[in-house]
Amino acid sequence: MKQLYIIGIVSAVVALSGCGSSSSSSQGSATSVGPNSNVIQVVRGPILGAIVKDTQGQLAKDLKDGKGSYSFNGTINYPITATGGVIDIDRDGKVSVGDVKNDLNLTTNSGNVITMLTTYSLDSTTKTMLENVAKDFNVSLTELESKTPLDSKEVEAISNIMYKFAQDNNITKDTTSEIEKEIKSEYTKYSETKSHDSAQVEKELMDRLSQENKVQTLEMNEVEDEVTNLENKYKIELNKYEKEYGDSEYVSSGSYSSHHQGESCLKCHGIGGIANEVGEAEEAGENQFTSGGTIFAKLNAKNSTGIVYADGYTIRLVLENVGTIMSYNQGRGTGNSNASFSTGTINNYTAEVVNPQGTVVNKSLKNSHDVTRLDCNKCHTSAGANGAPGRIVTFNYYDTPVITTPTNTSSASTTGTSTPNSTGSSISTPPAIPTTTTVVKKSFASDILPILNNKCKACHGSSGRFTITNSASPYNGVKAFVNNANATSSRLLQKASQTISHGGGIVIATTSSEYVTIRDWISEGANNN
Repeated sequence: MKQLYIIGIVSAVVALSGCGSSSSSSQGSATSVGPNSNVIQVVRGPILGAIVKDTQGQLAKDLKDGKGSYSFNGTINYPITATGGVIDIDRDGKVSVGDVKNDLNLTTNSGNVITMLTTYSLDSTTKTMLENVAKDFNVSLTELESKTPLDSKEVEAISNIMYKFAQDNNITKDTTSEIEKEIKSEYTKYSETKSHDSAQVEKELMDRLSQENKVQTLEMNEVEDEVTNLENKYKIELNKYEKEYGDSEYVSSGSYSSHHQGESCLKCHGIGGIANEVGEAEEAGENQFTSGGTIFAKLNAKNSTGIVYADGYTIRLVLENVGTIMSYNQGRGTGNSNASFSTGTINNYTAEVVNPQGTVVNKSLKNSHDVTRLDCNKCHTSAGANGAPGRIVTFNYYDTPVITTPTNTSSASTTGTSTPNSTGSSISTPPAIPTTTTVVKKSFASDILPILNNKCKACHGSSGRFTITNSASPYNGVKAFVNNANATSSRLLQKASQTISHGGGIVIATTSSEYVTIRDWISEGANNN
């Protein structure tokens, strides 16, 4: 095996380009996308379940059409990268036995397709080689960059040969002539075969590479885990994006009605509510309600940000103690929601957000709210307060599974790959290894105690009722300050965040990751683990 030489990439972000005219060898099986379409095809063979992102972090949604198609909701900012996923060898449109884990990072600087060709055309050395190949095929490189191996024998030959060399860690300055020669030979075979079957050719290639331990083919007992793995990776990336940029799929009606969105609702509409500063003097008497809040499409939205008021969304409360649900009505002002009911029926509850179609799209931690938290906007400010992470929003920012990778790699390839990335340099991709997906609960010993030692130890050492460094049992000292039924009402969190009086001031802010970790540990049962 030859030593890999890193080939530099001169990468430039360019405007969305047209798809060009069709090749004379088109096989006519690809999804048709126009030059201004937000649909991107990712094809080695069709790659399913990949993470496809633009340079701003916008995440494309897998259309699950069996052809590796992904759709961006907004304007695309090039370059686009595609990582992970599974190569659909049998073309059945789903992850199944015999499919191959994608261990290459693919990219494009323009257009509607991501292939081996668009990836390697970003490197000056391999681009020159690809231009020579295109010239021999009597087409332009630009035209080939607009096609996938599904609809062009030329691109198929390039993809197969370059993939083979990549799995050998052997795309180097010294091998470009050899690669060029093999691509031309491969294309000749395709052209001379009357019943050329691209799926069968790819399967034969992957079978050879699998036997050489260079790719990982899915076995029967791996398929279900891999599907879960891909779904969870997508959730994690979507969660990251939405926390920063807001709901990736929210589409507003385009018209907004204004009525104090984001401000305290019960200040005016509660029992004894007062007229607000704009003179709506009869609000308290005529429009009284028990609970209300504003739903936004962005976690840190300001009161005046009308474009992210969530049109048509409402709130509902799930009363776990009596097994009933209290639904809210849409209120005055886009995104506002309210309800009237007897507070005598309220114990601890779970708050949920319902979209216009009636589907729950977001919810609080189970039983994390109580009767003191019916004025939603008081805690759900743009920065968040009293345990609220920010605004009530249209997406679930709690649903972030943790993916762990075992150290056992006996069935994995021992060969890594090197592929150009979108930042302008080559990157080395480690060999694919089996993964399992688990949601890891917080540990008192590993997650909670280190926070408390760091934040609270100076005052709460080995003396007093609340002791952190008590060598006999620090857990018992902490447990007395925990409320399992309502995590954010725990004196541990209330004191640390100075929600209630605390001589030490704020040591753990409600917006901090430490606060969230402790809150989640309590919600999971505050276990001594």
